[in-house]
Amino acid sequence: MADSSKPHDPRSKRAVLQQGAGALATLFVVGALVMKPRIQSGLEDEARRVLAEAGIAATADFVFQDGRILCAEQLDDPEAARQLVLQIDGVRSVSIDAICIDGPADGNGPGDTTPTATPTVPGTSTTAAPTTTAVPTTTTTPSTTTTAAPVEDPASISLSGGRLTLSGTVASEEQRDALVDAANAAVDPANVTDQLTVDTTFELDDADVSSLSELIAAMPVPLVFGEVGWNGTALVATGQYVDDAARADFEAVCERVGVTPELAVRPTATPDDAADVEAAVNALVSVEPILFGKGEIVISPLSTATVEQIAGIVKRFSGTIIEAQGHTDSEGDPGRNLTLSEQRAQAVADALVALGVPADEVTSRGFGETQLILDNNGVELPEQSRRVVFGVTANS
Repeated sequence: MADSSKPHDPRSKRAVLQQGAGALATLFVVGALVMKPRIQSGLEDEARRVLAEAGIAATADFVFQDGRILCAEQLDDPEAARQLVLQIDGVRSVSIDAICIDGPADGNGPGDTTPTATPTVPGTSTTAAPTTTAVPTTTTTPSTTTTAAPVEDPASISLSGGRLTLSGTVASEEQRDALVDAANAAVDPANVTDQLTVDTTFELDDADVSSLSELIAAMPVPLVFGEVGWNGTALVATGQYVDDAARADFEAVCERVGVTPELAVRPTATPDDAADVEAAVNALVSVEPILFGKGEIVISPLSTATVEQIAGIVKRFSGTIIEAQGHTDSEGDPGRNLTLSEQRAQAVADALVALGVPADEVTSRGFGETQLILDNNGVELPEQSRRVVFGVTANS
């Protein structure tokens, strides 16, 4: 007969504790996946509000709690804009885009030959992020210039970091649905934020909504960031483009719908900019890893939104090389693992090129099982070891 007074096996207790710790870790990761986009979106919305109330034509983009002031043209007082955003509850650091300081690179400005260092708050870190910009107050056609009449809440759609945010007012639910459908077709629906309101007294023609839908579809690939909208009298478009070919693609769509866009070329990266971009994309994939099926080399549809955000970040500067780096766990044949890691890294590189990152700026490399992730006891963590991360360097 078994001895019913036999002490419990301490190994069972350890197993229970380990299971509990694993469950808590899972809850933490799931919570992070949900809260990170909400935190970023909330900070971006609040920054947009405070800057607009101050009459400053700028927005801010965030990676976690680190923000960057973004503009379409030089600000009179960039530091004042930074201080306004820095005072928002939850903001950790704020930097300023070079365009806000020197204006767009047009060959005549002080920042057109030498990249301007980004000012930061002393003692804080700076994270480079994709950008947005305010809708301009005027729009120019080949033959006339129309000054926009101010409206309280014009309809606008902004592109930032692979995400589209729809805000402002439309005249009907049908118009709202049309714009949301266009955004969902342009990027993964997880990267669409709908903040539109419906006011049946608002004057917005269905034809303009159709044109806006075309502009929405045209933004994500050729632009780093951008904003299109209706300012009360006319359609407008502004943003920052990747290269001349990308500008031509976007301008062709604008011409078709009768809009003359205000565009600027993206700045050239300094080594510090490249380091910031690398930190930003690796912070993203640490929370939202790029997923593949077991033994597969096709990116999971669950990771489409993440890859779009990565593309939005790495397009931020020219003059960089983005290396997708594939890793596996130690299960299976080492040679097979090396090949698998190379193929997965190449799949990610190909996806970035398809999303508008110039092909000559993207490379890939596989490491197989040579750089495993271990716990404090030296035991391999297989799920963490299976990963694609990034190296970003500046050419200059």
